[in-house]
Amino acid sequence: MGNSEPCRIVGISRSSGTRWRHGHEVVLKSGDIKKYPPISHQRPAVISARFFSESERITIADLLHAGHSIRAIAMELGRSRWTVSREIRRNYRPRTAQRSAERRSSRQRTGKLAG
Repeated sequence: MGNSEPCRIVGISRSSGTRWRHGHEVVLKSGDIKKYPPISHQRPAVISARFFSESERITIADLLHAGHSIRAIAMELGRSRWTVSREIRRNYRPRTAQRSAERRSSRQRTGKLAG
């Protein structure tokens, strides 16, 4: 989307929208420079339902800590016990597991048609 439409919706000038979008610097009366970083509009990564979400990983850790069996955890999550067992065997620190999964999914891949 370009700059004009969002600026019109918000009710600001295009130049203000450009400064917000790309960031800018302002020289204050004292001579100091105030830097305004660009507004980032990164959307949270959408992870496929076939992978565990962070909340599911935390649930697994909590239920493990409470002494539940792998089968009981799998039933609670509606997942295969083999899937839960594999997840536990691989990782068991839920936040670290989530960061690792996000890092693996967001790495740059070269396209097959790229020269």
